[in-house]
Amino acid sequence: MLFRIATSLVLVAITVFGFISILSLAEWNGWMPMFQAVLSSEDNLLPGTDKAGRTEFTGFSPVDYALSRLIRFFYPSVSGQSPVLSLFTAYMAGQILAVHTAVELEGLRIGNADTPMSL
Repeated sequence: MLFRIATSLVLVAITVFGFISILSLAEWNGWMPMFQAVLSSEDNLLPGTDKAGRTEFTGFSPVDYALSRLIRFFYPSVSGQSPVLSLFTAYMAGQILAVHTAVELEGLRIGNADTPMSL
């Protein structure tokens, strides 16, 4: 019983440390202020450039609006303007790839054959 409580406390402490570390890193490298500036801005210029971003992709305006915001948001991460931000992008891609791999492997299991997980 004591082992279970200690393990739970350690896991909660690691979770809190990871959450704080990720949010602090996002604030320190400029990602969070950039995110807020992109979402609050109404112009269509790509961040750090004088070029306008594309605004029409599907012809369905709510989807096009969301995609244009996502492109403006992720553009600085992949453009190489900030090496620290590019490093954070590589970190984020590693996290997403790990979760995606776990979901794909669970979907391939025979036990999940007739469930929504298999899609």
